[in-house]
Amino acid sequence: ETTQRLNHPFGEQRKTLQILGSCNGLLALVDDKDRIFLWNPSTRKFQVLPFSEIGFSSPSSTYYGFGYDPISDDYKLIRMVQSHGNNDEYFHSEAKVYSLRTNCWRRIKDVCFYHKFSREFGFLANNALHWMVFKTPQSRNQELVGFDLGSEEFRFLELPDGCLDQILRFHIKAMGGDICLTSTYRETNNFVVDV
Repeated sequence: ETTQRLNHPFGEQRKTLQILGSCNGLLALVDDKDRIFLWNPSTRKFQVLPFSEIGFSSPSSTYYGFGYDPISDDYKLIRMVQSHGNNDEYFHSEAKVYSLRTNCWRRIKDVCFYHKFSREFGFLANNALHWMVFKTPQSRNQELVGFDLGSEEFRFLELPDGCLDQILRFHIKAMGGDICLTSTYRETNNFVVDV
């Protein structure tokens, strides 16, 4: 048997925990109160990350990502919080990086992008975390944004040529260290995977 049931140390919080990322056997988890935990299921040890204030009230969406940066030999977690007004007439964002080595959060330069869901988890590939986003609330096409764990900078990445006119929606996953794009086309019910 290749699977094993794991008993975690989080008690009643188990009903609200979500895995926001995993790397080298460590799991990063978040609960419904935005408390973040790092857990090593092999050793059964866990750590509660220090609380980090959000710079504005009533956030609309939160992006998370977790990965290991071999350049600094550090595990990092990014949290990008956004706030949109009624009908998206204004748009604010705040990005912070947590370092396991220093056990501290720090503010970094962020980039504004938009997602329609309240929580989104990034996928780790090629030393960067990735999300499918919209550049603005009015954008019709999704774009791929990456956060480089070494330079701690965001950048928009190009999608395959000629697909935006036909594709309804992209989804991303990590597959063997690469980014895997799945897409839904407007004219068919077929799924295409491009690695």
